[in-house]
Amino acid sequence: MAETIQNEKNATNTNSLQRAASWRTTPTDPMFRLITTVKRGSSSNFPALWARYDTLEDARSAAATLLREERVGHVMIVRDGLGHEFVEWCSR
Repeated sequence: MAETIQNEKNATNTNSLQRAASWRTTPTDPMFRLITTVKRGSSSNFPALWARYDTLEDARSAAATLLREERVGHVMIVRDGLGHEFVEWCSR
């Protein structure tokens, strides 16, 4: 009985991981995101942080725009996915 329950849990976990890993299936899906460090407060009110970017050049352009903000110290560009993969740092 306990073995059956454990097998069902493993099957459920595997299915959810497969769905999460396969959510991006077309090459037109966004690939890059921005993460910032700010001097004070929260960075959640910057619309550029919520966006996803198709190309690295688009992400760099958005990072340059964010760096013009007084509170933003650094911007990290990451590859969007299950585990954010570091691409590069942008700073003033």
